[in-house]
Amino acid sequence: MLISKALFQHLRAELEVEVPKAAKKLPYVPTEEELKLYYDVAWQAKEFSRHDDREDASVYGHSGQ
Repeated sequence: MLISKALFQHLRAELEVEVPKAAKKLPYVPTEEELKLYYDVAWQAKEFSRHDDREDASVYGHSGQ
């Protein structure tokens, strides 16, 4: 026996039954300090990577550019 969702919605409306809804949790938003730290680390990693590329190029006899 299939009982439809609409039937229960109608019954709740007729009987004035309220279904408690779970509160929606907002996504985590990092603080300004956390964002600054993230971008500082990312920038340093980029600079480090660029530095390593130049060293690798000099080992192989390339100009690195």
